[in-house]
Amino acid sequence: MITIKRNQIDEMEKFYWISLINSLIGFKPVNLLGSCNIDGSPNLSIISSAFHLGANPPLIGLVMRPQREHNDTLKNIQATGQYNLNISFGHFRIGE
Repeated sequence: MITIKRNQIDEMEKFYWISLINSLIGFKPVNLLGSCNIDGSPNLSIISSAFHLGANPPLIGLVMRPQREHNDTLKNIQATGQYNLNISFGHFRIGE
């Protein structure tokens, strides 16, 4: 087992520790989240923050960063109350 102390993380190069921390949870599937603004202009974003909350009723949650100037996805969802989540389960081949 490797132990990394907080001061060691603080001394790491920025992109190295970001990659380290982001990889601790393990594999996260990539999902596509589609939305439109109130004028109908489409927006598509890549997210990896979708998670399962329950099966009955079916509930899926999303974690969005706090609202920022360029976060069109969050603005669109707040304005219209609608979005489309395309969940990637990998590629499957049926047959020989």
